[in-house]
Amino acid sequence: MKNYVEKTFSTGEFAKLLEINKDTLLYYDKIDLFKPAGTHPNGYRYYTFEQFDQFVAIQSLRAVELPIKELKTYFEAPNIQALQHLAIEQRDRVAVEIQKLQDIQFFLERVVTLTKEMEGVSFGKVIIKKLLEEPVVYSEEKIDWSVSMEALYEPCTHFLKKLGVKSTAAHGVVYSKEAFLKGDLEGLNYLFCRLDNASARNKPAGQYAIIYHQGSY
Repeated sequence: MKNYVEKTFSTGEFAKLLEINKDTLLYYDKIDLFKPAGTHPNGYRYYTFEQFDQFVAIQSLRAVELPIKELKTYFEAPNIQALQHLAIEQRDRVAVEIQKLQDIQFFLERVVTLTKEMEGVSFGKVIIKKLLEEPVVYSEEKIDWSVSMEALYEPCTHFLKKLGVKSTAAHGVVYSKEAFLKGDLEGLNYLFCRLDNASARNKPAGQYAIIYHQGSY
């Protein structure tokens, strides 16, 4: 074991051990982020096995896009408090990225579900379908749907931004039953968004009448 620990690795050997391109080691050496353990009399750089964990730590922090300047500052004088601070910062950044990916995943799942559903749609025909309970948030004020789509953009965008959701969220318009039965679909109506937050109201599970309409927009 003693001989193994003291073994030195060339740049290529160390890169192979880490399963990376050796250009990465050369680049990190150039910017003073991760230096070789030393240089042989013939001028060739070498690394030691003890450097393995440090490099893995650097790569892990780089994977969450920690700036090189911050990495260099930490590894120049590593300590528990500094590592904890880095971990908290990166945890919060990763949480934001996870939320973005979840938004994208939700959008794609909606697309898959709706496109499958649309394959068998008969426009204008009422169907009865059992739907699950779901949380829904409604706009505080009614929107005038008789105006142009350009004029509608601002209040619709404001509604979604206020909720902190992206345009990938499932949202739409709520009509009163009376207006719907009269065919009056261009008056004042509420916006809704499928979202689970403090202001959400549960749309109960049950049998729902569904009709698909293909409009001009």
